[in-house]
Amino acid sequence: MKLKTLRGAFVLVAMLVASIGSLAATSAEDEAFGFRVSGRGIGFPVSFGTVKVEAAADLVGPWSLTGWAEGYAPAWTADVGGDVRFTQEWLSVRLSVARVSASGEIAAVARGEPPAWLLYDGRPTVLGGVQATAAVKWSGLSRSPEARLTVTPSVTGVVPLGPVTVSPSVAFDLSLSADDAHPSVTATQFSSTLDLGTVLLANTVSFAGWVETFDSLVTAVTMPAVGLTVSAALHHVGGHAFLYELRLNYEWGNTSALPALAGKPGKICTGDVCY
Repeated sequence: MKLKTLRGAFVLVAMLVASIGSLAATSAEDEAFGFRVSGRGIGFPVSFGTVKVEAAADLVGPWSLTGWAEGYAPAWTADVGGDVRFTQEWLSVRLSVARVSASGEIAAVARGEPPAWLLYDGRPTVLGGVQATAAVKWSGLSRSPEARLTVTPSVTGVVPLGPVTVSPSVAFDLSLSADDAHPSVTATQFSSTLDLGTVLLANTVSFAGWVETFDSLVTAVTMPAVGLTVSAALHHVGGHAFLYELRLNYEWGNTSALPALAGKPGKICTGDVCY
């Protein structure tokens, strides 16, 4: 049964990729299609792994479509899903459907992220930003949805050091859920991005709450021109236990049509100006 499920998942993605590929052949002048293949090894030494395939297509106007499948080894099971997304400037709304751990999930997510604003123009340059996310999710046989509003303000510095640019940043999540009427800080994140031109290197340390307990440490390297991102992570899973993770991502085509890749280093931009 598990093998049939895995085969079905990859057949689904193969059909989606084939459909997007046929559409791409008819509109070769438009780079409206994006693809990503991700591999992940968990544990040290590696005892568990996953492979994920994602395909996305820009549809009419601000609409886009994404489909994905993720297989797990050595359990030989798979999850599948997809979403329809509406994006207009800095606002996006998506409706997603997934089969995760043999259970169905439906989620509606609205996210707003206005361009960063300039707080100080000098050496260093200081930028401020904010992201707001409202999500409602139905999972399994639960009749009551999970609803959460998260606002994430951030401050980023840009320090040019000759041909290299260093960008330290701090952000925190302020969340409000349907079960708790009082907002609370659920996560704090410190990161630093090193821009070497053809290569971006980022280190991110995350804490639960307002720097209460260590949550994770992630180091990621990306080569934008190649579409390759490699990351290593250390996750705290409770007590004195930690989980090690190594991830490899390769993407091509219109990467803006793909879902954002967590932990991927990127340039710091405000409006049309990038540092």
